[in-house]
Amino acid sequence: MPTCESQGASRQVISLGFNGGPAEHRECITVTDLSRTKVLFQASPELRLEQNILIDIPRAGRVDARIVKRENERIDAVFETPIDHASVRAVRLAAPMGPSCSEQAEMDAVREAYQKLTVAPQWFVWLEGILSVTLILAFLYALWFLPISN
Repeated sequence: MPTCESQGASRQVISLGFNGGPAEHRECITVTDLSRTKVLFQASPELRLEQNILIDIPRAGRVDARIVKRENERIDAVFETPIDHASVRAVRLAAPMGPSCSEQAEMDAVREAYQKLTVAPQWFVWLEGILSVTLILAFLYALWFLPISN
């Protein structure tokens, strides 16, 4: 069975290693499922259907794979040769427990929006407090004059 190396095809290397190279060279990839024969992941790069890729898996090294299904950013790839069980377990055990890429992007957007908020001036906070106390006292004063029947 010819591999993408033997065919001389250009291919993109995707690393599942958690201690990859510098941040500017890593892709944000969320692996949703990994087995001995296939991997399902979400990725931002524009990978084409039927494209040959190399996936760098801890313990297994670089493994040839072919993209068999693509729906938006969700990609299914099948390995040319199955990887061993130890590699699958190593990836599952080493998987970070943090948020996925889309969740991290949402959290960053919320954090940026909060940083743009301005704090109310101190005099405004005091004015709100005085107004609240005045309203409470007015309510209690009106309650005092309610007729109470026996």
